[in-house]
Amino acid sequence: MSCKIIASCDGEPCRAETLDRIAGHVPALEPACGPLAVCRVVVEMRHKHHGFGREVSVSVTIRPEGSPSFMPSSNAVHDSMETALGNAFAAALASARRPVPASDEAPTRSGHIVHFENMGGAGVLKMDDGGKVDFAVTTEEGTRLHIGDKAWLMPAVADHRPQLLVCAGRGQVVSVQLAACNG
Repeated sequence: MSCKIIASCDGEPCRAETLDRIAGHVPALEPACGPLAVCRVVVEMRHKHHGFGREVSVSVTIRPEGSPSFMPSSNAVHDSMETALGNAFAAALASARRPVPASDEAPTRSGHIVHFENMGGAGVLKMDDGGKVDFAVTTEEGTRLHIGDKAWLMPAVADHRPQLLVCAGRGQVVSVQLAACNG
């Protein structure tokens, strides 16, 4: 496995036992998104308020080889470290499944958002190749988009609608299903 695993537990390096558990989950992600360059895992132990014990919060963020940025973080919270790790990696696997262009005629294009209306969900992308793409999303999906956000337009494939991957602040990439797209 060529994937670099970066893991921390409460801001400190994870113990060998925890690193082994994490390394055991990583290969399951590769069939969905290809070889991984980096898998970043953050584990936090939190005291339960007005209760006994602790809860474990796990965040998993991955970057496939050749990808310019990280995919969205997947999170899970549970009383058990093993269950929280398993649930976070299951969420990462679900979010990693994405349509792949069917041919070279429909490549992924990049650009940035130059106009967006939160109320109506309509926006405009200025593509790096000089083109312009009008798009529409549902209102709830639109709450995550902002003018200036870097975006990658993934074309429709088979029964999947076009997707928009947007770098939305703090380095997080969110995937947005498009309701309509003219480009």
